[in-house]
Amino acid sequence: MEVIKLESGSGVTLRINGNTIFASDNTSYWLQNDKLIRDDGICQRGVDSIKDALAIVLLKYGGIKGQETETTKAIEHMFATNGILSRT
Repeated sequence: MEVIKLESGSGVTLRINGNTIFASDNTSYWLQNDKLIRDDGICQRGVDSIKDALAIVLLKYGGIKGQETETTKAIEHMFATNGILSRT
């Protein structure tokens, strides 16, 4: 599986590998069933896909660097053009 790297608006690098998102601030998140779980056990319910999970995590870190105001459009474009993470 391909590892995707994104730099956030706050300077934190995010690596997406399968259903896990690793942040360079030593925080990790993973999608399990319909929950986004942070490494300290805090979870967000109702998250249907890794794309939704990534959007939530990016909101915490200030969006995608250079595209902070258009994070949602950028995410949709990035994943739609190459088919990565298009399955839910």
